[in-house]
Amino acid sequence: MSIAANNQFWVPEIVYIEDAVEESYVASQVRRYVPPQKIERIQSGQIEEIIHQINASPDPYQSGKKRLLLRATKGGFFNQCPGTQGLLCCNYFVINPILGCNYDCEYCFLQGYLDSPLIQIVGNLEYHLSELQQWIQQRPNSFFRIGTGELGDSLSLDHILELAPYLISFFNQFPNTQLELKTKSENVYHLLHHDPGEHTIISFSLNPQKIIDAHEHGSASLESRLTAAKSADEAGYKLAFHFDPVVLYPGWEEDYQNIIRQLFDTVRHDRIQYISIGALRYFQELKVVMYRRFPNSGLLQGPFAPAKDGKWRYFRPVRETIFSTLQVMILKKDPKQWIYFCMEGRGMWKKIFNIDIQNQRNLDSFFKARRTGNSEPLLPLP
Repeated sequence: MSIAANNQFWVPEIVYIEDAVEESYVASQVRRYVPPQKIERIQSGQIEEIIHQINASPDPYQSGKKRLLLRATKGGFFNQCPGTQGLLCCNYFVINPILGCNYDCEYCFLQGYLDSPLIQIVGNLEYHLSELQQWIQQRPNSFFRIGTGELGDSLSLDHILELAPYLISFFNQFPNTQLELKTKSENVYHLLHHDPGEHTIISFSLNPQKIIDAHEHGSASLESRLTAAKSADEAGYKLAFHFDPVVLYPGWEEDYQNIIRQLFDTVRHDRIQYISIGALRYFQELKVVMYRRFPNSGLLQGPFAPAKDGKWRYFRPVRETIFSTLQVMILKKDPKQWIYFCMEGRGMWKKIFNIDIQNQRNLDSFFKARRTGNSEPLLPLP
């Protein structure tokens, strides 16, 4: 099923294509989907002026999210996940073909992180993947978990860009890699007849529908995400799910329990590679943007305190309750399921899972065990 003709998906008001990438794979895909009157060819010297105009608009974020810029980039395409100092990181790597997102989640850190809200696409993808290929081939004895959803949704623009099929084929060449496509969308249907190999995971961020409606503007419904996950499962893709960020509100336990029930009723348990849990958190610059853009949000009214890493987080006892509650819910549905935390420290792992993970390499060994089928859940059912 091609989704290029499906009008329910987001369409940009205008696409700027830098002349340096006019003949690229990405530009050719854009021209297949976007009407010619919405495409503007530009010189590299015009980019800063376009960004300046957007930043000077009354709501730069809304203005920027209506446009795409295809441009050539030199660096920053492939990096190790930066994580947070003092917290456990899982030795994850990221590629960044997209900077920015067409969704408008109120808590999104990109609002206070990227220099411009204009959605920017790496147009010279071939150049960067050629360099990455050499890097991978020079390290045949290492295994790399690589994701694309750090600075933009992996699939929400794929009806236009078709990056995912290109990347899946690329990573299928390397037995020592695993590609994760992370999304809040339902944009998987163009992938169902594409060979996933053994190297691709499609992962979905999940939240109760009331959180999606109130705070994850423009993203797919919970039902649509789970339906897409089932389709991906049936097509042979491995799956992962991210309860991140978990948001506290009256009745949150029942709503998250319902999601977990729906999840395990929808997809095959053995196709789920892992489930992550992370609590709502934000840095000070993001807090300022959220108050300005979403003054009636309510997200910032929880029991937060500044943490050592500079982010505002739910009080530790509150996070312990969140993590232990979801852990029990998940393991009751599947006692062999593998769960991990995003952006938490060694003490939290020990408290909830009763295991002392001392460093990144130690944590990465658990992902290796899960990948090779030798893992057990980190903590038996209470």
